Amino acid sequence: MKKTLVTLLVFVFVIGFAGIAMASSNPFTDVQQGHWAYAAVDKLAADGIVDGYGDGTFRGDRAMTRYEMAQVVAKAMAKSDKANAEDKALIDKLAVEFNDELNNLGVRVSKLEDKTKIGLNYESRLRFAGDNNNASNKQGSGAFDFRQRVYFNGAVNDKTTYAARLTTGDVTFGSGTSAAVSFDRMYFTFSDVIFDKVTLGRFGTLGVTNGLLNGSTGNNDGIKVEKCLGDNAKFTAMFFDVSGNSASNEIGLANIDFKLGDASGLNIGYQTANLKDLTSYNELNGSLKAKSYDVGAFTKLGNVNLTGEYVKTSFADGVAANTGDAKAWAVQLSTGVTPYLYPTYILVDPTKAHSDAFALSYRKVDSGATPVTSAFFPSAPVITGANGDLNKTGLAADNNVKGYYFTYQNVLSKGVVFTAEYQDLKAVTADGDGYFAKDKVYNASFQFFF
Repeated sequence: MKKTLVTLLVFVFVIGFAGIAMASSNPFTDVQQGHWAYAAVDKLAADGIVDGYGDGTFRGDRAMTRYEMAQVVAKAMAKSDKANAEDKALIDKLAVEFNDELNNLGVRVSKLEDKTKIGLNYESRLRFAGDNNNASNKQGSGAFDFRQRVYFNGAVNDKTTYAARLTTGDVTFGSGTSAAVSFDRMYFTFSDVIFDKVTLGRFGTLGVTNGLLNGSTGNNDGIKVEKCLGDNAKFTAMFFDVSGNSASNEIGLANIDFKLGDASGLNIGYQTANLKDLTSYNELNGSLKAKSYDVGAFTKLGNVNLTGEYVKTSFADGVAANTGDAKAWAVQLSTGVTPYLYPTYILVDPTKAHSDAFALSYRKVDSGATPVTSAFFPSAPVITGANGDLNKTGLAADNNVKGYYFTYQNVLSKGVVFTAEYQDLKAVTADGDGYFAKDKVYNASFQFFF
């Protein structure tokens, strides 16, 4: 598997840079259907930055020329001071993509390129978390902690972008300790290299499926490819390693998202897992080989997103964790900016002061049904329980559990987000200590984005 991954990386690099060298700057060349620029302009139009494609109308089924697209980008650049951080990043990326055409129009982008060669964004979090520790019949516990992160992003050229993240761990106030600072993510993304997008490096798996099967924000080493299948479907595939204590845990996933109208969607996914080191994951001790089938859907009901997902996982014979099938399902109501199961995504736009959102979900997850990469997997538990059992008190624990999860977010002022979370879970079957009850866990935090 390692040799296969290395071969894929070399192949994509060679084809990618060869494609870059041969790229044409002809302004009358069509922008192919499925090109990421259409989705970017759709997003800018929805946010009121542009009012259509060129002549004020929307594209429909007609492909645009690069010259026409450059006209749209020029309009967006003229209104960039009114854009939020996400839209500004899209405008910058579009400006680099259509640099030659914009220069033909007399729109100078050299200063913009210099400014955005490496962009920096910062996140700082202050948090209090606690639990009532009912599972072990002990007094509840709680703690204040903080975390710091710096995000790097930039354009290597018109078809290659770079991103990385510098982070600390969670540092408990009053402990007298500090956390190491490290780069926990680094990846390159290539556009129009066989696929619409190819991502290589160490990245998170956000947004693949609706989150129950594969929505972890963990740091995964591998490759991800994305391809639009017409206007209403998108194919995503990944192969990556999830770190264990000493051995690699290999996961492959293929997923197709279908757009059903303006406010609904459906996804169908398939995942294979060859997990060799699960000693840090409690009830999944040892190794595990499994295949998972996933179906998810969402629809918008007024201002509320209704999201559901179902997972069925089959295990290889002789695996210690389970020899039969395990199932998981979740349903969620949310007013968040995306329909995905929280905590996969932040619920609010940090640039929109005084906006707020909530998410309320229920889930039932058999032991091993969502191996390692679920949105709710306890990669960073809030408080550890008796004997270090992460599943008793992790706010996002998602193995052998059923119960409710609630979160509320409010943008107190631009860039300042308050979050309150609460969870009350029970075990589907008795855990190793004989407990069916899980802790009531709560969390309140302030995040600063700038």
